[in-house]
Amino acid sequence: MKLLERMEPSDVLIVTKLDRLGRGAMDVTSTVNHLADRGIRVHCLQLGGMDFTSPAGAMTVGVLAHVAQFERDLIIERTKAGQARARASGVQMGRRPALNAEQKAAVLTKIADGETISKIAKAYRDQPDNESADPRRVRAVTPYVPIGAAAGTHRRVNPLL
Repeated sequence: MKLLERMEPSDVLIVTKLDRLGRGAMDVTSTVNHLADRGIRVHCLQLGGMDFTSPAGAMTVGVLAHVAQFERDLIIERTKAGQARARASGVQMGRRPALNAEQKAAVLTKIADGETISKIAKAYRDQPDNESADPRRVRAVTPYVPIGAAAGTHRRVNPLL
């Protein structure tokens, strides 16, 4: 962003690749248009030094943007079709459940009795014979402790103050 703030009308921005101007086709197009409105020309070395602010360059950016959008749409379509096929063949999508049905019932009973979720999670995490004893699977909410806090070298800074 600092570069764009320093550029002046009649400057030329030279980029090595088209994707350096933005995250996606629409972003690249809007960046080129924004620069052109400010009187800044954009050249891309990947495309033979083409000036994107010229009529031929603007057409090239438009065509490339449409091709990129078409590719994204195809990827989304294929992904959804693959997920539908997987569901139809019985594949269960998403994360594996941390608790089996019996454990879920026991946890819901404990919650109804007023026990805290933290305490329940700790109990399941500390059972060595429990298949859910892996601490990555059943967790209680833990407060954020920055690296260096234990040694006293970290200083919290509130960006809003």
